[in-house]
Amino acid sequence: MLASVIALVLVVNGLVDNIELLRYERASFSEHWWQGLSHVLPHLNLRHLSLNLLALLCIAAIFGEAFKSFNWVLALAFSAMVSAVGLYFFSPTTDWCVGLSGALHGLMVYAALRSHASTVWLLLIAGKIAIEQIDALSQLGLMSVTSEYIGHTVIIDAHLWGAIGGLVFYTLIHFVQYILVFIEINSTRP
Repeated sequence: MLASVIALVLVVNGLVDNIELLRYERASFSEHWWQGLSHVLPHLNLRHLSLNLLALLCIAAIFGEAFKSFNWVLALAFSAMVSAVGLYFFSPTTDWCVGLSGALHGLMVYAALRSHASTVWLLLIAGKIAIEQIDALSQLGLMSVTSEYIGHTVIIDAHLWGAIGGLVFYTLIHFVQYILVFIEINSTRP
């Protein structure tokens, strides 16, 4: 499944000359809700694409337990959609967005929780997002280096909303599982 997702992203970036067709666009998002999913496929350039795919591979290597079921793909898609919805409602200065990074932040949160990883991982993810959200700190560090590398401003709000999406998805999955177990237990009682 991981290879299929990577192949899809590579094919889209190799075939689509006009990323405007797939990217999240504030002006048209309310009519074209599918941009919430499609915006993760196109990337700005090869550097942007390589960073995102490398991050995906790292998440899979670190949190391998989470990749044993199909739910990681759903977590990625759900986080992408929440990231776009978050940008639409709460980040009015973001006119457009492309790339996997928002969804990857959600996947990272989901995978860390799903793998029962150390709390340190969640604190590191939360710390990174907090640093990005504090203007003075975000301009000193990694985001400026990343922006220079990819040749465009990093949409840090996509990271925040994507991470929230991963947390919500993990919570929903566990809530549904608990309901199903509760129903099963109660259905077997005389």
